[in-house]
Amino acid sequence: MKTLSLLLGLLLAGPSLVLAEKPSAAPTNVSTGVFAGIEQGDYFYLKLKPSSGEEESFMILDDGNGLKAFVDKPKKFMGKKIRVEWQEREVEIPEAGGKIQTKVAVGAKKL
Repeated sequence: MKTLSLLLGLLLAGPSLVLAEKPSAAPTNVSTGVFAGIEQGDYFYLKLKPSSGEEESFMILDDGNGLKAFVDKPKKFMGKKIRVEWQEREVEIPEAGGKIQTKVAVGAKKL
């Protein structure tokens, strides 16, 4: 019941954090860099500025594994070095007209 309440709350809260998708067996990758914020549109995206290149963006489909803290209080982490765990996935996005290949954040923590 608690999970159902959380999912309902997330769906009613504005930008989508939860999509109906199967758990991914894709390998998990790790990127580190400076937290550059959360972008909100139809979905949430975590922005990361690695020391070696251009800003990266990771779609947030679930706010577990430390991601909730970044979504709830992005100013607290702005400019701080973080680690993002992510997977390359094909995700169904109705707003994009179907499936897209994207980087999905599956965890994050401040270093």
